[in-house]
Amino acid sequence: MEQAKKPLPKEDQQKSQQAKSSAPQSLHDVAIPKDEPTSHAKSQAAEKQTLTELATGKAKEDEMKGKEVAKKEEEKKKLTLWQKVKKEAVHYWDGTKLLATEVRISSRLALKMAAGYELTRRENRQVCFPAQ
Repeated sequence: MEQAKKPLPKEDQQKSQQAKSSAPQSLHDVAIPKDEPTSHAKSQAAEKQTLTELATGKAKEDEMKGKEVAKKEEEKKKLTLWQKVKKEAVHYWDGTKLLATEVRISSRLALKMAAGYELTRRENRQVCFPAQ
């Protein structure tokens, strides 16, 4: 208690006056502590700076995710020769099965038309406009 009553030494007074004079002059020069909570409500400048920092951080995260996705796509695209051949064979096999199904359905409808029956709207569309 007695030490608190004593006046500060002159050096400490000069340092505190310099600190006061070097305080930020505009709203953009506000120093915001990042590691400790503030003891008062945020000013407009502090809130704006915080929002800017959040937006910057979000943009960096999105950029990193984009790079990770690009790397994964590159890894997926790099197939061995055998994998490429197998993939193409499966593609052609699926296409052949679809074509056979379309031919079978269309030939039945053509026979139905040849026998003199009317086609329904759906059957007509299938014959005239094959599935795309």
